[in-house]
Amino acid sequence: MKEYQPYTDVMYLMTGYLVSDVDEERYPHFDIFMNENILFHTLEEAERKIAELARDEELKDERACFFVYEVPVGVNCYPAQGQKIRSYTADGELNSESKVSALEDCNGTLELFPGREEAECRFKVGDKVAVFWGDHFSFETIYALPVDSVFVKARLQDESIAFLPDYSDDCYVTVPDGGDYYEHHNHPPVVNVFPIILLLLLPILELMRI
Repeated sequence: MKEYQPYTDVMYLMTGYLVSDVDEERYPHFDIFMNENILFHTLEEAERKIAELARDEELKDERACFFVYEVPVGVNCYPAQGQKIRSYTADGELNSESKVSALEDCNGTLELFPGREEAECRFKVGDKVAVFWGDHFSFETIYALPVDSVFVKARLQDESIAFLPDYSDDCYVTVPDGGDYYEHHNHPPVVNVFPIILLLLLPILELMRI
């Protein structure tokens, strides 16, 4: 198995999202839109911009979240892809970051996902969360955590199955609020799962009786 060779010539794409209609009822989901899409030479520059935007009183009630994508220069990279992805809450604090690259290296090799330990997870089973889906957030419940290193090692040693964990395995299992796992569940990336309280959803918290 070839080892992933990380790109070193990279830039940092910062995206910021706002709530589409602050008067819209936010439960069980609400629409958002991209308001900022800015390239930076360094992560530090991108994070300084996030801090600046998070302090903007004019847009404070509309702010939903931020992302920073580590994008290799000269490499085909689809939207919401990066060698490293970081998400930030509406107040500019780091929410989560990916463990492995979502891009193949120059040799066509994907980085092997080593597993994410429970201590590395912001949420636990049963937590109510807000899940980012690009154009909207939905309220869901954590049903299962990402696979951990013990699971990954055991599956890699099992010759009866073909298992090469990658970035797509760095995800929670969630159930839309009011739904049932066996009827419908999702596998959102860890970086797309946010705490409800930091999205300024206090009326929803009472409604959901958290």
